Formats: sequence, C-alpha cells, structure tokens
Amino acid sequence: MTTSVKFLTTFIFSTLFVLILSPRCDAQQEKLTKNGSIRDKNHETLTSPAKVFQMGFFGLEPNQRYLGIWYYADPKTIVWVANRDNPVSSSSSSSFLTIENDGNLVVKDKSRTYFTTGLPSASGSASWTLKLEDTGNLILQDGSGKQMWSSFSFPTDTFLPGMYMEKAMKLTSWKTQNDPGSGSYVFQKDTVFGYNNYTIFYGKRLHWKSGFGLESNINPTKMPIAAIHLLSRSNTTKTLNNSRLVMGSSGEIQFYYWDLTLGKWFLNWSEPKDYCGKYSACGQNSYCDMSKKNEYNSFCNCVPGFDLIPDVVTSEKVCKRTAPICIGNDTNFLKMEIVKIDVTFETFMESKSELECKEKCLGLDCCQAYSYSAVGNEELARVGVPGGKQGCWIWYSGSQLVDLQLEDTGNLILQDGSGKQMWSSFSFPTDTFLPGMYMEKAMKLTSWKTQNDPGSGSYVFQKDTVFGYNNYTIFYGKRLHWKSGFGLESNINPTKMPIAAIHLLSRSNTTKTLNNSRLVMGSSGEIQFYYWDLTLGKWFLNWSEPKDYCGKYSACGQNSYCDMSKKNEYNSFCNCVPGFDLIPDVVTSEKVCKRTAPICIGNDTNFLKMEIVKIDVTFETFMESKSELECKEKCLGLDCCQAYSYSAVGNEELARVGVPGGKQGCWIWYSGSQLVDLQVSDGAGGRILSIRNPISKGAYFFLYF
Repeated sequence: MTTSVKFLTTFIFSTLFVLILSPRCDAQQEKLTKNGSIRDKNHETLTSPAKVFQMGFFGLEPNQRYLGIWYYADPKTIVWVANRDNPVSSSSSSSFLTIENDGNLVVKDKSRTYFTTGLPSASGSASWTLKLEDTGNLILQDGSGKQMWSSFSFPTDTFLPGMYMEKAMKLTSWKTQNDPGSGSYVFQKDTVFGYNNYTIFYGKRLHWKSGFGLESNINPTKMPIAAIHLLSRSNTTKTLNNSRLVMGSSGEIQFYYWDLTLGKWFLNWSEPKDYCGKYSACGQNSYCDMSKKNEYNSFCNCVPGFDLIPDVVTSEKVCKRTAPICIGNDTNFLKMEIVKIDVTFETFMESKSELECKEKCLGLDCCQAYSYSAVGNEELARVGVPGGKQGCWIWYSGSQLVDLQLEDTGNLILQDGSGKQMWSSFSFPTDTFLPGMYMEKAMKLTSWKTQNDPGSGSYVFQKDTVFGYNNYTIFYGKRLHWKSGFGLESNINPTKMPIAAIHLLSRSNTTKTLNNSRLVMGSSGEIQFYYWDLTLGKWFLNWSEPKDYCGKYSACGQNSYCDMSKKNEYNSFCNCVPGFDLIPDVVTSEKVCKRTAPICIGNDTNFLKMEIVKIDVTFETFMESKSELECKEKCLGLDCCQAYSYSAVGNEELARVGVPGGKQGCWIWYSGSQLVDLQVSDGAGGRILSIRNPISKGAYFFLYF
C-alpha cells in the first residue's frame, strides 16, 4: 500500500469514528451549482470525493462565524478561511455560501456580503459549479470545466501539497490561535535569492530568512528538504499529501507531517526556534549566543575587535571597532565558529585553499573579514547561486555601512559604499505614484485611512489582472470598486484614463516629461491625477474616477443601468434594461432584474436600443464586422443571442497589441450572458447597445439622445 493510499485510508477510518461519535449529521454535498447554497444554520457542508477535506461554517470565538476548509478527520485543523477579516455575527442565522448571477462565489446574509471572489461578470455563468478537491483546493469552474477561480491561488496561513509558491504568493498568519483574521507575520519567497530561499516579515521588518552560503549543514535556519520540495514545482500530492506548512500566529513557520501509525499531526520543523533564530537579532558587528547572557542580561555580544560605543546620531550603544585597521601591514585575524551569517550583499570568490582566500581578502580595499569553505553545494552551483562552488565570502571596505539618499525624483534610496542600490521607496509606494516609477503587475497604491490618517486604507489601485495593457482597477477590500476600460466604451467615456496618466504609469514614463504630475489613490475611493500649474504655483486636479455613484463598477448590478440624471420610484439611480423587470431572487428573495418574457424561441425577435457610455465586456465575444447588419446576423447565429453593439471605428493602438475590440466590429452577449456595469449616455454621445426582446413586447426603441 502506497503512502498516499495509507494516508487517505487513515483519514477515512478516522472519519467513521467522527461520524459515529458526532451528535449531529451534517448535510453534505459534493458539488454546488448556481442557485444552490451552503447554509450555516443547517450545518451544510461541501465534501471532497474521498472525504479528505470538508468546507463549511465554523466558529472559534463567541459571536464570530467563518467559512473555511478543514480536514474531514480533523475538523480542528483549518487550512483556509474565506472571510477571515470579515466574520459573520453568530446572531445572523441566515448566512450562506452561493454562486451569484454574475458567477462570483459569495458569503452573505440578508443584509450584507462578507466575502466575494471579485471576478468581473461572466457570460454563461449559469452553468458554473463549485467543487472541493481531495487536495483541499476549492475550485469554481465553468460548464466546460475551465477553472475560473481557486482557493489555492489565495491561501491564508497554510500551504498544501499541490500548491506552488510563486514569487507573489504569501502566507499570512492568524492574529491569534483563535482568531483567523490576518495577523502580522508573512511568509514568502526571498526577493533577492528566490531559489529555495524564503523570508518571514513582521510588518515591514525582516523577522527570519532561510539561508545558504556561509551557513553550515547543521544551520537551524535551513529548511528541511521535504519542506523545500513541498514549496517547489515538483511538489505533487502523491509524495507529500501527508504534510502541510503553516505560518504560525506567534511568528514561526511550521512544517507538519501526518503520522500514519498514530493518526495525528506532528511538528517536524519550525523556525525561528529562539531569540537567536530571528534575523539580525543582535544588529551589526555582533553575535548571538543562546548558551550564555552578558552583563546586560542579553544574548548579544560584540564580535572580537568591536566594543559597545554610543552612536553619534541616536546615542544608542552599538558595536564599533576599538582600533582602526587597513593601516600598514599590522594585520591579525581573530576566528569564530558560526552557524549563520547574512551574506546577501557580500563578495564571493572561488578559492582552492584558506590561504588563497585570505590573500584575496587582503588584496581588496580594506579587508574586514573572510570565511572559507572547502566543500561546495552542487545544487546551488548548478543554478548559479553564489556560494555553490568551494571558495570564500569576503567583507571589505566598510561592508556593513550604508548610505541614505533622497533623489530629486522623490525616490529615497539606501545604497552600499559602492553605490549599489539595496532598497528604494519607489519599490514600496504608499498612496502616490510619481514620475520615474513603473506600475508593474505586483505594485499597488493603497489609500490613506482618512485625509488626516496615513494608515493603510481600504482602497487599492493596481493593474487589471485580466486586461493588463494600460487597464487598471480599484478594489475596496476584495470587491471591485472601479475599472478603466476600452471596448464598447466611447472616447468620451468618463472612466477612461487620460493619456497623460497612462503615460505616467508606463515604462516610457520619464521625469523630464511628467515631473509636474502625480497619481494618488484617495482615501474616499477615487484615483486622482494632479498636475502642477507653473504659473499659479499650485496643484490642480486634472481627472478622477469614479466621479459619482454611476462611475462605480456594476453600481446597479446585472441587467440594469445607471442614470445620474434621474431617480426611479425607489429613489435610486438604477433601472432595469428594456425587457427586464425587478423579480425576487429564488435564493436571497432580493429583487433583481430578470427577463419578463422568454427569448430565443422561433424568430419572434426584436432589438430594443439604448445609448450607453460604458458596459463591462471582459468575458463577452468580439467579432470583426463591416456593418451593423452583419453584426446583428452574427449575434443571431450564436446560441441564444442576448444583445450586441457595433462600432464602425476601431482603435489602432489596441489593435496593434492584439486587444479585443481594437478592430471595427461588434461585441456579442449570448447564451446566458449578463449585462453588467452599464451606464446610459447623458446626451453628450455614446454607443448603441441593442438588446433582444420578443416582438410581442412591442417594436419600439429605447433611446437616450
């Protein structure tokens, strides 16, 4: 019997005991379809096929309920939490999980939404399903089986077999053992040495790092091969399905394995184990020794040749040299046996002996220290990592010294003695984007909490993960708040970003052309583009979005439109599009816009028209067409045509880079598509959207001119 089969068998047998001893039998499902739900009050759950994992609602603290995934045989071991920072009140007995009409997976009750997958509205979402795999991966897929979203792409504190630790992925600890909210410790790939090297940050402070180089084979910070294998692309559920990696709430990264004999989890490895295991626990030019404390009741001491001397700036005592070196040949080397030291920014040289290493050190500008290793690391050498071959690491010319410089661009740079950049504020922006920066995929602008509180707010501006080319989004938590656009959106579309703002965010951005501008993610949810008026000597707001309620993404929901020029009978700017009426939803009882009569039956077809300035076209179908008639015919030729919009004018820039909608033609909605993020024209011009309706409903046009 293989290890994986034994593990599943152990889980299944353990599960039998759980079912026998449990006073309550949960309503278990293996798949969730649209209009279905997982309800907390009914103790409903979603279970993986072989009963390895289970998903449902749970609570650890009074009055707080969460949707999570746990091991079927060990419900106390939670591996993923959906609404970790937004718990449901236990007094809310109506909370449930469902697939919305737009395809999004949500946790909600009658009054509010606690979690959403935040996907743009998708066509054909009526056939979408949710399943929990035996790997623990929660997958939302369309009717063809294509994966639209998965929990493995959004882990909380736990890494499971089958995941891959890519550069952008992070494991964030729980706040406490009983509070799954986002804690202060974050485990991720080392941004300097990415190859099998990892870090833990406490806020913005480096708390721990795995290592190689000078670190010996017994180095306690080295990760076990099994843990590294788990985090790599070669990770498979067949070889490691009895393990997991957890970012603990107290700051340790923990590697667990399942004991098949005893049927329980064991902690195989964790770091940092003690005070000395933390990164730079004692600061520069000092060492940490857990076996003894100094006169100040500390584990820290200065290395030989250094003493505690007050710093000239802070007056804090730090380890500094007691006598100058690098003068003449008065040289001696004092030796220490170490298990770890950071070598990130030092110099590595191949050497065949310690004497050669020492001579190379002395041949450099003011040699400070060296360390020689006669044994290389074949695996590191093969991938070109420094220290892979035998040789030595050298510290010279004030290696520990750094220089801080503020440039005229506004970039704060930390550099070493040679001028090499070690850190810059441009790589870690807050709410403002300046000329000279580049808006890469991973970069985010996070708003202030308020105009007077610079703490991290709720609004985040970033590149659109679907259409990255000069397209951007604002998220409010995990909810899409606004998106820039192309496609059906006309040249006067208020959500379109000005060319100057797009240029500022691009690689072609230079301080020479745009140094009088800045982009700010405002605390109230608007992305704002400012320019400096040289004549008046002050900042002016050139553009911002969203400007009003209708500017927000999908402000009115599906199959409805937003019109700021008038309110309806419910004192709202929202109305159903022609052929749709407010009808109670079968799951939530909330009124939503649905068709009043069926279409796609015979040839009883009419198209009602609206003039619009924006609509989401992310998942719709684009076809080149030479006329509106050809566009209409192509729409009717597809499975149950819902709507179409034709444009006689293309966009050369979009066409050149292969973006849908770049050429003239039409967008088509069909087979269950939803009309989302729709705003009518205010009379200044727009695009015509043709919505299919039965002739029996009246052959009229619904126009805004």
